Amino acid sequence: MATPITHIFLAEQFLKTQGSSFDEAEFVVGTSFPDIRYLGVIQRELTHVAEPSLDDVLHAQSFQAGMLFHSLVDFERELAVNRNHLYDLFSPSQYQTQALKFYEDELVYGQIDSWERIKSFFREVWPGETQFPINVLSIEQWHIILQAYLSSGPSNDTRQALLTELGFSAAAVNEINHLVAEIKMSETISHRVKGYLHWPISS
Repeated sequence: MATPITHIFLAEQFLKTQGSSFDEAEFVVGTSFPDIRYLGVIQRELTHVAEPSLDDVLHAQSFQAGMLFHSLVDFERELAVNRNHLYDLFSPSQYQTQALKFYEDELVYGQIDSWERIKSFFREVWPGETQFPINVLSIEQWHIILQAYLSSGPSNDTRQALLTELGFSAAAVNEINHLVAEIKMSETISHRVKGYLHWPISS
C-alpha cells in the first residue's frame, strides 16, 4: 500500500542533497506515480524496478528518476524495517506493512511546510505518466486522491478516505487505524523508525 507522504518527504531530502539537476515537480510526480497500481489499472512490475540502484536514479531524466527513486526507497526502507525487527513489536496482522508506513507519514508530515506547492505538481498530467497503458482519467483520479491526502495530512479520517478510494474494506481500514494507534504508543518503535526516516536510509 502506498504512503505518498513519506515517499515525497524522502524525495525532497534527496533533491536537496543529490538531485539538484532534476526538475522538482517531475521528480516528485514520478516518485508518486508507481503506486497508481492500487487503482487496479496496471501491474506492479510495470511501475516498480526489482533491484534499483542510486546510479540508475542519478542517470535518468527527472520523471523516470523519480520512479526509480520510489523503488529504491521501497527496497532500502524494507531492509531498515527488517534490521530493526519492527514487525515483531506490534500485533500480527496482514496489514502490518501498511500500518507502519502510515505511521511514518504521521512522523514526517509536519517536517514539510510547502504541501500546497507540492500539491500543485498534481494539477496536470505529465508526459511521463502518459507513456504507460493507463487511461488519462485514471491518472487524473490518482492525482485527486493524492491531493486530498496531502491537503490535511495523515489521520484516521484521511487514511479512511484514501484506503476507501483504493478499494480497502471498512474492516481493513479499521484494523489499519487500530494498528497505527498501537504503534504510536510504543517508544521503541518511534525511536527505531526515526532512526531510518531520512535519506539515505541506513539505520
